[in-house]
Amino acid sequence: MSDMKFFQKAVWLVLGIELCILIFALMTFQVDDMTLSKGKTYDFNQNWTILREDGTIEPIEELPYTSDCKAGETVTIENTIPQEYWGMTLSFLSADKTLEVSVDGNIIYEFGLHDKKAFGHTPGSVTNFIDIPENLTEGKIQIKMTSPYDNYAANVGTMTIARRDTAILLLLKSNLFNFVCNILMLISGILLAFIALVRRTSGKGTDGLEYLCIFCLITCVYYFIETKTLNVFYGNQTIYSMLIFLILMTMPVLMLLYYEQNLLVDFKKRFQVLLILAFLNIAVQLIMQLLNIRDFMDMASFSHGMIFLTIVVGLKSFYDALKKKQDKSFRLEFLALLGMGLGSIFDLIRSYTVKVGDFGKYSRLGMTFFCLVMAGGHILKIARNYSDSLLENARLLKEENEQLVLAKNQALAANEAKSSFLANMSHEIRTPINAVLGMDAMIIKESKDQNITEYALDIQSAGNNLLSIINDILDFSKIESGKMEIIPVEYELSSLLNDSYNMIFMRAKEKNLGIQVKNDKTIPKRLYGDEVRIRQIINNLLTNAIKYTEKGQVILSADWKKLSEKKMMLSIAVKDTGIGITEENQKKLFSSFQRVDEKRNRNIEGTGLGLNITKQLVEMMGGTISLESEYGKGSTFSVELPQDIVSEQPMGEFNVNSRNTMESAKSSHKIFRAPKAHILVVDDVPMNLKVIRNLLKETGIQIDTAESGKQCLEMIKERKYDMIFVDHMMPEMDGVETLYAMKMEARNQNIDTPVIMLTANAIMGAKEEYLQEGFSGYLSKPVREQELEKTLLEYLPDELIEKEDADIPAAPEGALDELTFLDTETGMAYCAGMEEMYVEMLATYLENDRQKALTEYYQSMDLDNYRIQVHALKSTSLTIGAVTLSKLAEQMEHAAKEGNVDFIKTHQDEMMHQYIELLEKLKIWLEKRRAL
Repeated sequence: MSDMKFFQKAVWLVLGIELCILIFALMTFQVDDMTLSKGKTYDFNQNWTILREDGTIEPIEELPYTSDCKAGETVTIENTIPQEYWGMTLSFLSADKTLEVSVDGNIIYEFGLHDKKAFGHTPGSVTNFIDIPENLTEGKIQIKMTSPYDNYAANVGTMTIARRDTAILLLLKSNLFNFVCNILMLISGILLAFIALVRRTSGKGTDGLEYLCIFCLITCVYYFIETKTLNVFYGNQTIYSMLIFLILMTMPVLMLLYYEQNLLVDFKKRFQVLLILAFLNIAVQLIMQLLNIRDFMDMASFSHGMIFLTIVVGLKSFYDALKKKQDKSFRLEFLALLGMGLGSIFDLIRSYTVKVGDFGKYSRLGMTFFCLVMAGGHILKIARNYSDSLLENARLLKEENEQLVLAKNQALAANEAKSSFLANMSHEIRTPINAVLGMDAMIIKESKDQNITEYALDIQSAGNNLLSIINDILDFSKIESGKMEIIPVEYELSSLLNDSYNMIFMRAKEKNLGIQVKNDKTIPKRLYGDEVRIRQIINNLLTNAIKYTEKGQVILSADWKKLSEKKMMLSIAVKDTGIGITEENQKKLFSSFQRVDEKRNRNIEGTGLGLNITKQLVEMMGGTISLESEYGKGSTFSVELPQDIVSEQPMGEFNVNSRNTMESAKSSHKIFRAPKAHILVVDDVPMNLKVIRNLLKETGIQIDTAESGKQCLEMIKERKYDMIFVDHMMPEMDGVETLYAMKMEARNQNIDTPVIMLTANAIMGAKEEYLQEGFSGYLSKPVREQELEKTLLEYLPDELIEKEDADIPAAPEGALDELTFLDTETGMAYCAGMEEMYVEMLATYLENDRQKALTEYYQSMDLDNYRIQVHALKSTSLTIGAVTLSKLAEQMEHAAKEGNVDFIKTHQDEMMHQYIELLEKLKIWLEKRRAL
């Protein structure tokens, strides 16, 4: 403990020394400025003279300057541009007035003088960038200003002179804080939209959150226009000016609609009266503007007044609620509204006292505070409601009465809805994130500004962290709802370790951390277990180790001990030299949504789900996870998982063996023979029947085939089969209908024969639905050799099986190189790596040309038969490696199922073009091959 106190004090000394070094470097080092915004900026605020229409001339001591003038009066200010400024750019802000700038009598800039508008006459507010000619005689500059409003023409802000690029970057730089405020409003609006969507999906109602969401989004637009930076990209200032006033009119309506649904019933009438006034304000302003009776600018005070009145009534209502009902749930909303109101008041006072400058500074701060507090308050409310519901469920579970069953069912239904929502929303959430990351990658690629590149890299990192969080939440939801399955397969440990190492290597390198992989050379090479979940466990532990380690190294080690002839215990350990974990925090480390030492780790991203998911996955596989840690020195996470041994050949040294694994062109697995077995395969696609025949060629199994449900019904009367495979999507009679008919057939010799559903419908829950229909098992298409063999071994009688070991060589390297238009690796995988079988599948695919059927069913809009045809095209195309066509056919299948005719019409030509082109290329390739 005394050692820890010493280090805690020493860290302050280290920080002090580092601060001194930085100050010394700042004071003494001189380096070239590498920023994009090079160049100096000069003030041009002195020696100006103002001329009025009545002939009055007076000097201006220094800009900014403000004075009284009448609407329509032209005010002229004059100065002489020093020669060193010739060829540069003069920039200044003008509000709601037209400009004409002359130098030595020549007009060089105009704003608002020639605008053509259907209605209204407000020139708008803009940051002017005026290029000064390089060759002048005297450099005498005149700026004529006219405004349709009193006291605007004679209001002149500060002026600067610089290079044009420097002036523009200076404008952007001066608005950085404003941009941050705008982004925070935008984020608040998005969060509120997501909360509203969650509430609507869960059937609880939005409570007006959609209005609050839109309010935050349009205020973001309002204040972004107010930065006066948009004209750098698009110069239609009339649109911006009009949008400002339209947003001002709409803001009180949205606020009132939200409060009308959220404040107590006693105060609803207040807000309904205000809503009538707010809508009346919008109607009057729009009519008067469109008829050119009054301009939006003249009526803006009414919109401001409505906003202020809404704030006052809202605060009064909150105060009454707190006083009358003692309801403290409104405190955050009261504080948010108060912040908005104070910001508006401060800006109003500044507009009458200072009269120049940024009049939206404090209202922008108040609005940002309002949006953030409202979003945060609703997030807390959801969390509180979720916590309360859990407590209520726990209380109900203790009651031993009839309500127990009902409460349990309700909890399960809520959990199912949550899991279903997360699964359905994952794609919708990932799509915009991927779009943001894609655009951000373009910024990184094209930007030459170091600061912008750094900002873009931060966005990239945050986006990837967000995707990781979404994946964690989805996994947690699957485990919690019991839908996470452990699916064991044969795998090579060396390949798994190699994948994990490659995945984490760059993250370790970025932090200058060493990473090592150690293994017992005698570990069996091939094992049987859930390779995907074991990789997830290792990656979670490695990611945590890198995240909480600032210096030193991370070591991944693998060991084993034999339990029986075909059983072993696989030991995986991840050791780091990171911050370590206290004994107190170790007890709660594996809890869900729990992050330890939060104060110390506040800058490290994470949901607190990773270790909880890891622990549950380990336990689902019958394993254990443990931790050894010393605070401040590092941690070691150890996992033990029981695995089956497939091959006792030693794995060898990791580095050497992993390369051998990557370069290996062979794979071996246990096959079997069953020459006495007799099976029936029912599928309307001849190519699918040929696939199964070829996959089982070496097993010796006797295979009968039927191309329809009716043919199947005739064959089951004549022969007893050991297994029957039935395709789902078939014309006239589908697989489920065929099964029902088989059960009803009196002469059926196969009442007790296992019937396996053969289908491309591999979505979550499909297997359970088919089992409920009465099928014995389920096999997804395109059929893979190992899954087919596994199914046969499970359902064929043991006395028919003759097991043996065999090596199945892959296709010779380069034999299929000319098939560049196909993913031959995928196609060969469906053909057990046998080139001869793959070529046969290509020929069968060409023979079963579906162009005519697809065209006829499309033209007649026979969606049922069209769906069956594209379903077959989907599976057969994937079998030969035509992945792109297969995915498009799958989309067309879903569209036909949902009756989405527009989607089918849009993509029919594209699909047929791909299909015809593929058939032509296959024909040429096969003819060339036969000629050889």
